[in-house]
Amino acid sequence: MQTKHSSEQITGLYVAQITEDGELAVLSGSNQYSVLDKVIRGGVIIQKRDLETKGTKAQGGATLKDTAFTITTLNDNPVLVNGKLYNKNEVVMTIYKGVDGIATTDADTLPYGKYRIKESKAPQGYLTTSATSREFEITANGKIVDLTDEENSVYNQIKRGDIEGIKIGAGTHERLANVPFKI
Repeated sequence: MQTKHSSEQITGLYVAQITEDGELAVLSGSNQYSVLDKVIRGGVIIQKRDLETKGTKAQGGATLKDTAFTITTLNDNPVLVNGKLYNKNEVVMTIYKGVDGIATTDADTLPYGKYRIKESKAPQGYLTTSATSREFEITANGKIVDLTDEENSVYNQIKRGDIEGIKIGAGTHERLANVPFKI
């Protein structure tokens, strides 16, 4: 079977009664069938970067691994993600940055529409205060929206501290001034 004005073939069983009307054969009866449209689905990939170096490698003893990102739907209509329906402004999933430096979904995870990705857990040694969210749209089937370039990556400020040392005299415990320290 084929629907009118479509080249899509529908398979299945069609039941009809054939009767004679004079010299003509008349076909009566039919099955009901429905045609389902598949929604466009895509995914997203994001890169984590150090705010100061703009690089994808962490500084010092910090790490960019295990950063958590939440993906929130910004669509007016509900979206079906991994078998569950989500309404506008609900988190549809959380993805984590792996050893390879990126966090990604599969290419068929998110239905057509608009989403926001935001860091929800900072990596060890970094602050979340400088991390900004990114909005993106799924518009092509099987395509992963790439947020790995420098413009679209999410940046974090490394935690920084200070050190103060005091030199005291042996046995006297008096503070000694102008003693250089080497770190």
